[in-house]
Amino acid sequence: YDKTTTTLALECCDFSFSSALRLLLLGNDPERARHAGARLFRRHTTTRVYSVCQDALSSDPVRLAYEKRARQDLQLETRAVDLGQFAGDTTAACFWLSLAAGLAHAHWEVPSQALPALADAFALLREVRETSVSDLDRHTTSLSLRVSAVGQLALLLRRYMCQAPDGVLLRSSSVQMIFPAFAALDSQSDRRQLHHYKSWVQKLAAKEYADELVVLATAQALNVEIVCVPYTPESAMAPWVISRYKPGGGQPHPSVLLGNNDVHYMWLSTTASSTMSSAELEL
Repeated sequence: YDKTTTTLALECCDFSFSSALRLLLLGNDPERARHAGARLFRRHTTTRVYSVCQDALSSDPVRLAYEKRARQDLQLETRAVDLGQFAGDTTAACFWLSLAAGLAHAHWEVPSQALPALADAFALLREVRETSVSDLDRHTTSLSLRVSAVGQLALLLRRYMCQAPDGVLLRSSSVQMIFPAFAALDSQSDRRQLHHYKSWVQKLAAKEYADELVVLATAQALNVEIVCVPYTPESAMAPWVISRYKPGGGQPHPSVLLGNNDVHYMWLSTTASSTMSSAELEL
């Protein structure tokens, strides 16, 4: 985050670094930070993996809310596509499945630094791109998404980011960048040690849901801008802010549009997804 944005967040949070970091990760939305805040990131240090009712998280009202928000705020006609929670032998994979579908339809190219680890992604991206949107939606498909091309691609991306010993999140360069943030998300950061971080990444590789810190790290590692349309609960005073996670450098990157309600992700497919760029997603 740039200096001005970070300074404003610190001022908004009375210079509490942990509160400011949560605010930044949640799209600079004070209302959402108050609602979700510390509770959302508490999953980092618990041994429990939450079980959720996927049908409730991807019900018609939720899907319609994402589509309406994209139409109103991004001027994009979209279809909310629910790819489920299973990729290969892993669970809680909704982010990775949605990311895989979005990358394929954004004509994303595998970064050179991700080779040879993602060499198998080339063929899988092409196969996902050639699959109809209806066949990528668990509500309308007869495919087993878990073992289909999108499931295989999601598993490949997840392992690249999280699987020991070489996962991106476990490399020294990533640990130096991500672990301080991981620790600082708790106001008592001494309670978050490196072994807690490694345990969390181990869960992420197999059964833990991705959160905003994972989205940010993935955007950096894969050279892609990830735009998240949040589901705003009826009790909120105003619609929650659409969040953007992108690499540094300022140059344009392929964009993936997702819907998220703090647990479950869906891919928001647009009629222009094959050519969508970050410039077209500017608010």
